[in-house]
Amino acid sequence: MHIGAYREGMVSFHPRGFPEFDTLLDKAKAKAPARSLVSIDDVGVATAFLAHDAARLITGETLYVDGDYHIMD
Repeated sequence: MHIGAYREGMVSFHPRGFPEFDTLLDKAKAKAPARSLVSIDDVGVATAFLAHDAARLITGETLYVDGDYHIMD
């Protein structure tokens, strides 16, 4: 596997000590073209695919797992 990187979008989880985090998640979800946030499972599935032989010819790329959030401003 020859991958440059993968980039996940806003991952839906709740860190401690950040009371405004729900508001931040709501804003990110509303802005994302897919109207959804990335889950830890989404990142895991993409990572597992890249490790699979079916992805052997994907090289030197950045895989965005962000519901098209990266195309926004």
